Amino acid sequence: MGILEAAGAVCLTAFLFYRSVQAACLLLIPVGGTYLYVWEREKLRQKEREFTRQFLDALQSVSAALNVGYSLENAMLEAAKEMRIMYQEQDRIMKEWNYMIRQMKMNLGMEQILEEFSGRVDQEDVRNFVTVIATVKKSGGNMAKVIRQTMSQIQEKEELNQEIDTVIAAKKMEFLVMAVIPFGMIAYMMISFPDFMEILYRGVPGRAVMTGCLLLYLAAFGIGFRMIRIEV
Repeated sequence: MGILEAAGAVCLTAFLFYRSVQAACLLLIPVGGTYLYVWEREKLRQKEREFTRQFLDALQSVSAALNVGYSLENAMLEAAKEMRIMYQEQDRIMKEWNYMIRQMKMNLGMEQILEEFSGRVDQEDVRNFVTVIATVKKSGGNMAKVIRQTMSQIQEKEELNQEIDTVIAAKKMEFLVMAVIPFGMIAYMMISFPDFMEILYRGVPGRAVMTGCLLLYLAAFGIGFRMIRIEV
């Protein structure tokens, strides 16, 4: 999907800025690469946020089981029963949880299981959780209390992210509109004043001007993209 969208962006840019098929090949790396990078970052961010919510639900189930006296291992087994009601087997949290349960049945140590889980997921919240759990198991602390505190911290972070998204939602829309406007302006000029635009598509000076405009646009797009990405 990302490659198809990037190819469409390259073709549109090549037509509006250069009106040349050869230019499309030259723009594959700068324009297509930029689009694909932004597309991938946004998809990964969405998936990470979705997994964080799933992980919070899993921790709530584990915490409830620990409060009634289950050990951590048995609490994870009980949590799997509740999670199967909330999620489907193809959801990421279910895949990870089922894999950990299979490892438990193979008599692998809980510390190793959680460490591998943290490595696969590679998220800060999960890494912090695994580090705290490993420390508590060695020191013999209150596991249920520690998990509740971890849940509280993750929830606060997620709520802050949601507040930030709400505050900058309008700015994101403005950014998307401003990103499209230059293409619309060039298309309008090509249709309304073809003779006036013709000089920009012939000879070295005209192509140099269009190349400079494209480079400025890509730089402005990169700056704007970083401005609307606020991570906690």
